[in-house]
Amino acid sequence: MDKSQKIVEQLKILNKEKGPVPKELMDYYKEMTKKQKLVLDSIKDEKTVPEISKETNLSTSEVLWYLTGLVKYGKAEIIPAKTGYMKYKAK
Repeated sequence: MDKSQKIVEQLKILNKEKGPVPKELMDYYKEMTKKQKLVLDSIKDEKTVPEISKETNLSTSEVLWYLTGLVKYGKAEIIPAKTGYMKYKAK
């Protein structure tokens, strides 16, 4: 049995024990992914949190939440500012 077959077998066992993933959770994940992509697309050029918020129609707290994750996982970088807001840019 190769590695991919083992994974398939383990997933079958897990699905029997836990059941399928609830639709609400899948919908939540899809919405989060969509918003994260909006933020990532917005920062192709350097932008501040308020600029991203205005462009994506997301609240500044949501934008900051997604930016934190994007920076943590290496998909975006912080551009330090001498005054005012920091800027963010996609890698």
